[in-house]
Amino acid sequence: MIQLLASVAFVTFFQMNNLHHSLSLNFKPFNCAPCLGFWTALALIWAPVELCEVIAITFGAGVKCAIIYRLLMKL
Repeated sequence: MIQLLASVAFVTFFQMNNLHHSLSLNFKPFNCAPCLGFWTALALIWAPVELCEVIAITFGAGVKCAIIYRLLMKL
């Protein structure tokens, strides 16, 4: 389950910041959110649980902070 959360957090952060353009990775699977999510989840299945937790926490925090920041700016 943590692999799913880590994959979603990573892909959301990656797409939110347009990293595929910044890193000149404008080809599949990097410019396709479902493709990147699938390959990230597949890679995280074999990763240690600690790595999955670190990815979920760091990228999840980045996504949550961006959403909260945008909501606060609308107030």
